[in-house]
Amino acid sequence: MQEFSNQLNDNQYRAVVFDPKKVLQVNAPPGTGKTKVIISRIVYLLTVAKLPPESIICTTFGVKAKEEIVDRLSKALENTDINYTQVNVGTFHGICYGILRKHGYRIGCTDLEVISDDDQEKLMKKMIENVPPHILDAASSFLRKKNLMMMNKDGAYVLSVKLIKSNISKLKSQGQTVKDYSDAHDVDQALLYFYENYQKAMKNQKKVDFDDLLLQAYTLLKEHNCLKQVQHVLVDEFQDTSVLQMQLMFLFARGKSVNCNGITVVGDPDQCIYAFRDAMPHNFKDMIRISPVPVTTITLNQNYRSTQRIVDSCQNLMKQQQKGRDNTTKLFAQYDTKFGPVFHSYHNFKEEAAGLVSEIMYLKSLPGIFSYNDFSILVRQRRQIPALERALIEARLPYYIIKGQSFWERREVKSIMNNIKLVLSDYEPFALEDALLYPARGLGKAGFEKIKNKLSDEANSFNQLKKYYNLLPTKGRKVATKLIETIETARAMFENGTSKSNMEEIFDYIYENSGLKHELTVNKKDTNPSQQKASVQKSGDFEEAPDLSSPKHMNVMQVKEQLMEFSNDYSQMNVDDEEEDNDFIFSLSRTSSALASKVEDNELDDLDTAEVVEKPNECSKTPEIIYDKSFVREFVSSVRLYGDKESEDEESQFKEGRVTVCTTHKAKGCEWPVVFVPGCTEGTNPSLFANDVEDEDSEDESEAANNTNKPGKYKKTMDELLNEERRVFYVALSRAKVQLYLSSVETSSERNHETEYKLVRSRFITPGFLKTVEMAQQLFENVENIKSFYKTMGVKFQKNISNFSLQQLIDDYDSYLNDERLHFHWMGSQVYVKNGINLSFNHISASPKKYSSGFLSAAEQLGSSLSLNATSHNRQTLAPRPSGRSRQPKELPNIRANLDSTTSRFVNKSPTRKTYAPTKNLNLSPVRRKVYAPSKAPVSNNSPNVSPEKKKLKKDFKIAESNERKNQKKPNLDLPTGRTPTIDLTAAEILHDPEEETVDHRPFLTSANSLLERSRKAKLKKEGDDVKKEHDENLSQHPLKKARKNNKKNTQQPPEGKDIFSLLKKGKKIDRAYIEID
Repeated sequence: MQEFSNQLNDNQYRAVVFDPKKVLQVNAPPGTGKTKVIISRIVYLLTVAKLPPESIICTTFGVKAKEEIVDRLSKALENTDINYTQVNVGTFHGICYGILRKHGYRIGCTDLEVISDDDQEKLMKKMIENVPPHILDAASSFLRKKNLMMMNKDGAYVLSVKLIKSNISKLKSQGQTVKDYSDAHDVDQALLYFYENYQKAMKNQKKVDFDDLLLQAYTLLKEHNCLKQVQHVLVDEFQDTSVLQMQLMFLFARGKSVNCNGITVVGDPDQCIYAFRDAMPHNFKDMIRISPVPVTTITLNQNYRSTQRIVDSCQNLMKQQQKGRDNTTKLFAQYDTKFGPVFHSYHNFKEEAAGLVSEIMYLKSLPGIFSYNDFSILVRQRRQIPALERALIEARLPYYIIKGQSFWERREVKSIMNNIKLVLSDYEPFALEDALLYPARGLGKAGFEKIKNKLSDEANSFNQLKKYYNLLPTKGRKVATKLIETIETARAMFENGTSKSNMEEIFDYIYENSGLKHELTVNKKDTNPSQQKASVQKSGDFEEAPDLSSPKHMNVMQVKEQLMEFSNDYSQMNVDDEEEDNDFIFSLSRTSSALASKVEDNELDDLDTAEVVEKPNECSKTPEIIYDKSFVREFVSSVRLYGDKESEDEESQFKEGRVTVCTTHKAKGCEWPVVFVPGCTEGTNPSLFANDVEDEDSEDESEAANNTNKPGKYKKTMDELLNEERRVFYVALSRAKVQLYLSSVETSSERNHETEYKLVRSRFITPGFLKTVEMAQQLFENVENIKSFYKTMGVKFQKNISNFSLQQLIDDYDSYLNDERLHFHWMGSQVYVKNGINLSFNHISASPKKYSSGFLSAAEQLGSSLSLNATSHNRQTLAPRPSGRSRQPKELPNIRANLDSTTSRFVNKSPTRKTYAPTKNLNLSPVRRKVYAPSKAPVSNNSPNVSPEKKKLKKDFKIAESNERKNQKKPNLDLPTGRTPTIDLTAAEILHDPEEETVDHRPFLTSANSLLERSRKAKLKKEGDDVKKEHDENLSQHPLKKARKNNKKNTQQPPEGKDIFSLLKKGKKIDRAYIEID
């Protein structure tokens, strides 16, 4: 304990050593070490206060938090003789489940199989299909008390399964049974009908839902004091508890006293974001009001997670709430950085997603600091995810979207579990339907409809199937007969013994005879004869060998493995049926592997929570395990209580980790070094009226649906809704440790779209809040900031990094900002396609540059391969010589060949020669010469087209222009660093010498400027004789230069830049642009 106390600050220490017999509230803002306080508090109760482990109950909000507490307890007590496994750690539902297993018979609650989500939904749909007309009228009435209807895709209002479930759940969370609600003065008749019939249907199927576990335990503990040995109760995330859970907390802590024993609750009212589950931020105040003993409050004010600047932004956000926040305390971080949170407003959602990905890539490129596991993108609504996912895919960044679908919800897993349920119980109509229809063996939905009502109307659905299966079609009867035979045989196999090997045989038999193994291991559509081992069947047909590496088959094997592992962790005792061991600790933690092998009958009577106290001399004994139906039934029930873990093999495939994408609600309890929060706009953050049926993660959907402004319905005030959204936003921001990015969008459409829908920045982004953030990332401002960041992250800074330049990274990020974050910049170039970029290499050597991507002007492309001297202007010609003989042309770049096929980016590869159309008579000599199409005009040394005076005039102007360009400062084209220096010649001047006496009619490359000038001259010609005459006069004085000046007067000149791509790159508008393709 001394080691723990040295690691605690003053307020944490006060909370840990507080009197165990009194009631304590610990207000713990994000990052203040609430989990450390809970662990230290339990260690104090066990080692100093000397409380027995079985007398302590600790409730957590989720399974992940429970596992973390158990793991840290094991490390803290590893050098002691205290059996930490007997500390009752679990969720409220898990604890109530254990209590009901032992004492539920006292209130007639003996059936504790938790109904699955699928079965629950099917049950609701069946009730909706059979709803009486008067109930439908009541649900549609304008005077209804509760809204149970929602608009479907066709625009019609229909009864909603989701709204019915949520309203029934809310009644149960408030502790109201069917009888209690029927006696209420504001009862809604439609809701009462569904509540009553829902409970009857579950009773017929011998099922309960999660809310029933709490409600039944509450009913039990009110009537019977079953937890006399409990001396202290700890509650984690207290702000997310419901009214019923708070009442259960006091009943847990009652023990042998009249009022209650010691209680410690830890939480933060500012993090209450589960109002749709009936959690309220005023729980702390309510607890003080209803507690039978005085309550002491201690507030933690030292933040160990985030930088001070992130903490300041979070506190500034919560200060916007005017009411409901009392006794707030300023938080102090343990470290800070020179750069704070970043806020930027993008034009649209696509640019926002691309910008976030670019920021991830720049941070990831810092050597030795980040893996992709360190990045998280938190969204308020799931509809934000598609744009982000597309951007991540385009950049080839590994990512993981937390969707909330567990392993146990996969199709093949649910199917094998349904078949196991049929072996255990006759009261499984929905599992029976699934086993008959999947896998497809000849019975379809139309055929099943003939007996569907027969199975649902009677409680014993399996007996009904045996009685009415003859009503099915011929193929359907065969399927039903096979299923009945499989179930009865599997049940008989339990009589062969209770060994582990027998359990494995039963599982394999069910898997094989249900048709699942053939369905999952034999791919009938895509067969590969070279890879299959065919076996001859009686019919003479060839059948593909089973593919035991199929992912779906492996999932079923994982079910089998977890069943066997469950047998080791969740040990059953060899006792009589009358005194069946319902050990409380087993149902809560499933972590104990060394428990007493036998408990005397009289001892069970004293253990009111069915806790089995392990004797010291029996610690090393292995308990006897009984693999019978009860064992399997406990496994099936545990699936609903504990969920599953993510596969470690799947995670190991990503050596650099994966970017996490999830909603803020899913991120609760997590933290990341870098967090991105997009969508800081009205309608998203805050999302006051979210009501999207397709949004599978909008947990507040039903709440929003019940808050429409219609009379007769409960609705929250706007301030309450806004405060709740502010808390959600606060939770998102407080997940960040060292870097926080916030972003909004201005419109919902593309740039220059005909209709742009303007969006409003979030009301949470106030002028005061903006003072706590930066408009651009300051980390990449200079090398000193990067060094400081390395020090903050605890990573040694390396001065000389092979093939990587920090200064180049700074320059690239600066170019990225100057480009308005529209395109990623890397190695001095603008990148249009991000996939394939090596973020660990950005060194630009002295060798010819490789262009990461982007467009080059024709002059730049030619200059890079021709190596022209832009100062001397030594022009070359490709026109045929007067002699008429063909010559080898000068090398020209093949632009299309420079397109990297793997990354679709322009790179400066070795130049290739440009080829022209060959003549009919090809020279087949060993020396392959390129032959060109003959020019239309005959070649002559004395061309009448160009007079000597004009030739002299052009030459003089060329010399004057060359001198002028030398003295003139080159325009800043803002081209990426590392490209070939800008050439002052156009492509036309490079390819065609103005002094050439003949005209070359072959296709040529030209710049947009040259084409634009030609088009302007054509326009001038059409404007009339007067304009043409004035143009000719100016041209006679200075033929070339005057023409350019007149063009500037008569037409609008484009911004500075040599070609159309330079103009487009800068994002500047051009009134008219001409592109000609010869």
